[in-house]
Amino acid sequence: MKTPFIFLSLLIGMTNSMGGFISIVLLLMNYIGLWHMFEKAGEDGWRCIVPFYNTYMIGEICGKEKLAKAIIVIEVITFVCLPTVVFQIIRTTNNLFFKDDMFSGTLIGFSIGVFILFITIVAKMILRIMLDYYFIKSYGAPTVFLLLAIFLPCIAWMILGLSVKYPYYGVYNPYYVNSYWRTNKV
Repeated sequence: MKTPFIFLSLLIGMTNSMGGFISIVLLLMNYIGLWHMFEKAGEDGWRCIVPFYNTYMIGEICGKEKLAKAIIVIEVITFVCLPTVVFQIIRTTNNLFFKDDMFSGTLIGFSIGVFILFITIVAKMILRIMLDYYFIKSYGAPTVFLLLAIFLPCIAWMILGLSVKYPYYGVYNPYYVNSYWRTNKV
C-alpha cells in the first residue's frame, strides 16, 4: 500500500533511537493489520509486504484494479521525477555562484520538474483516498473510519484486520439492488 513512503519514514525516523523504534513499531502494526485484512479477503497475507504489488492487491480486493494501476503508475512517475528535481536543485545552486547564461534554462527545468512532482503527489493522494474508501467499505466499516485510515493507517488496518466486527463482505457496490455488497471472493 503505502510501503515506499513508510520505508522512507523509517529511514528518517532512525536518525535518533526513539524515532527509529516508533517507526519500526508503526511499520509492524501496518503490516500485521494488512496481513490479516488480506487473509480475511481470501488472499495470501505475504502479498501485503511487496511494495507495489500490495497496492494492486488492495485494488483487486475492493474491485478497483484500474484505480490501483493508476496509483502505481503515478508512484513510478514520482520516483523517476524526484531524483531529477533533486539534481536540478543541485545544478541551480551551483549556477547561482557562476552567473552564466544557462541559469534561466536550468530554472525553467527545475520549475517544470517541481510542478510535475507536485501534480503527481496531489493526484496520488486523491486517488489513494478513493482506494482506501472502497477498501474500508469492503469490510463494512463506516465512512468516518476513512479519517483514521488517512491520518493513522497503521491503527485503522489493525482494527479492520484483527476485529471480528469487520468481516470481509466483498466488493463494495452501493448501486446493487438486492444487498449492500456483492460477494465475489468469499
